[in-house]
Amino acid sequence: MTTDSKQLHDALLTKAAHKMTRSYDYRFRKWLPKNRAAPILDLGCGDGKILWYLAQKYAAVSGVDLDPKKIEAAKMLGVFVEHKDALDFLSNTHKTFDLICALDLVEHLGKQRVISFLELCFKRLNSGARIILQMPNPNSPFGYSVQQSDLTHEFTLSPVLASKILNEIGFINTECRETGPPLWGYSLLATMRFFVWRVIRLCYRFLNFIEAGERINLPLTRVYLISACKK
Repeated sequence: MTTDSKQLHDALLTKAAHKMTRSYDYRFRKWLPKNRAAPILDLGCGDGKILWYLAQKYAAVSGVDLDPKKIEAAKMLGVFVEHKDALDFLSNTHKTFDLICALDLVEHLGKQRVISFLELCFKRLNSGARIILQMPNPNSPFGYSVQQSDLTHEFTLSPVLASKILNEIGFINTECRETGPPLWGYSLLATMRFFVWRVIRLCYRFLNFIEAGERINLPLTRVYLISACKK
């Protein structure tokens, strides 16, 4: 890659990361640490866009991933990433963190490893710290298509089951959140999509009430976020 093409590539990556900042601000609202020196770990960090976002706010941000190509892309954003398996890293490190993120990772682990993974995350969190997960949503009309879109997807957890597992491990204050378009600040189109989605979601909840006779207040987007804290 020539110097000019590399600079263009780096500029495009940075532009994409900047564009996502407003979306992350909305999705992670009230979940991020107040302490700007808080140690933060992103497991399965991929191309580093979330790492880059967090590094604009915090001084001690690091990531772990297994894909060398994605690690190279992350390094172009100027973030620190280690080439390691997430469970191996958690098992061998002595570091503790105020926030652990694992977005689009749990569905790759399989049922045999997911409990061990979450227990290790709990062990590596400081008191009062938080975990944030993102995964396909089987409650969504499109959740199955997301689950089947990647050959390495092993299974997925519903919001109810994920909350139950986190609580049994010892986490508290579990909260699920949709990953739909942000209300303000991203774009006019995103704001319009937000209000249209609210109407569509209301229709799905009405259909569920008619069919099952129960009210639900669970995420219906094709992927969802779930957060929980350690005492």
